[in-house]
Amino acid sequence: MVSGIIGAGRQKGMTVGGWALVLMIIGFFGLLSFVMIDIHWEKLKIRSAVEMLKQKFNKESDVSDKKIKITFDKKLSTDYIESSRRDELKKLMVFKRDIGELKVILNYEIRRSFLAGYFISKRFKHEVNIKVR
Repeated sequence: MVSGIIGAGRQKGMTVGGWALVLMIIGFFGLLSFVMIDIHWEKLKIRSAVEMLKQKFNKESDVSDKKIKITFDKKLSTDYIESSRRDELKKLMVFKRDIGELKVILNYEIRRSFLAGYFISKRFKHEVNIKVR
């Protein structure tokens, strides 16, 4: 009488192919987590630079777009964001002025290489309202 799969009673663990598959899955998700951590680390640096603008320029009377961009650039350079990326972010800044308020909006995308020509891309938006006199 034959029951089940032939040789199933002798197998004691995973095969080499099974281990290779497990290691590939672990490697894939490990690489994915490293890339996502890098993306969110940069997002936190940029967000802190935008939030710093509110603290620095709140209730100032002479706030110009150029002054804000220079301060933003200095903060990002201390956080080790590369120069070309800082220039790109400064171009993406939008300023909306209202009575007694200046709104700074930054919409941007962070893109990182993942595997063989594939990229992981994530979009972010940061807004800060600065009260001006």
